[in-house]
Amino acid sequence: MSDHLSPDQEDPENRIRELERGLADTGHPPPQQPAQFPEYGVSPTADSMLTWSPTPVPSGYQGAPTFRPTRSGQRSMRWIGILTGFVLPVGMLVAFAVPWKDLDLFDGLFGPTKVPHGGSLMINDSNASKTIECNDGRLTLNGNNLTVTVTGHCANLFVNGSNHHVTVDSADSIYVNGMGSAVVYHSGQPGISKNGNVTVEQG
Repeated sequence: MSDHLSPDQEDPENRIRELERGLADTGHPPPQQPAQFPEYGVSPTADSMLTWSPTPVPSGYQGAPTFRPTRSGQRSMRWIGILTGFVLPVGMLVAFAVPWKDLDLFDGLFGPTKVPHGGSLMINDSNASKTIECNDGRLTLNGNNLTVTVTGHCANLFVNGSNHHVTVDSADSIYVNGMGSAVVYHSGQPGISKNGNVTVEQG
């Protein structure tokens, strides 16, 4: 004969107490385990908000970009250094050392030289060709081996030196001093004064 009682034979009060104990046991909260976080610098503390700090990237990490100048950049810097250190000083030296005026490279670049209207202009030069606007002024040419074309009208034209070749449109007076110079005027009847082996004629 079995000692186990069927549900109908058990004491109802004992059964109720066992059920109450079971319900009371389920009311206890389960033990809490500390939260597990990956090792990314997260440090949770009690009564504080979670903070995150980046983990430094180790040196040699493939994802860390490194800057290396390209070959084209190196070539550009090298040329800049050459221009600054060599070409620029040499260019400045040539600009100040070469007698550009004697080379006649820029004569006529900005138009003919002009005598101020009714004023005076003196040219001291040699072995050059020039065009000069007279503007009813007084023009003096000093030097050697000048070839000069004088446009307009001169109040006075004075030529001093040797081996000049001067052509003038018209002048009130022409004075030539030196050796081997020739002056040709196109119109008018200028007063002419000569000293030395020189010629003055209309042509």
